[in-house]
Amino acid sequence: MLNRVEIVLHLRSLELFSTLTTRQLSELANVVREERHPAGATIVREGEFGDCMYVVEAGEVDVIADDRLLAHMGPREYFGGMSLFDGETRSATVTATTRVRLLRLERQALFQVIDDHPGIAIALCQTMSLRVRNVIDKLEHVGKSRKVGA
Repeated sequence: MLNRVEIVLHLRSLELFSTLTTRQLSELANVVREERHPAGATIVREGEFGDCMYVVEAGEVDVIADDRLLAHMGPREYFGGMSLFDGETRSATVTATTRVRLLRLERQALFQVIDDHPGIAIALCQTMSLRVRNVIDKLEHVGKSRKVGA
């Protein structure tokens, strides 16, 4: 089992939480739970409702949607971020390709921490906004590249 300091360090390594203070990360670490899954286990299934995100602490997982491999993830990568915030259906299936140890953050627990520490919500919104802007910039760049080469 990871201790609180180790969980804080794992959370800090993620872009999503990189702007949070140590105190804010410590508050989140209080509600993060560790899970273990054997190789071959389905962790989340595409189309099912989700209410949490996972951080890969050890091991590897595959992210598959519409029978296509979208990503192969390892330590310090995360999945399920959209379900954490919107509680909607999962956009992909995630399967353990090796034994995995995951950190799980549930939506309800996050919202309780945010109620007590609203600065966390502001920091997360800023980080997600920046991430969306970066995606838009990349898409615009790809679109411009295709027009030039057309």
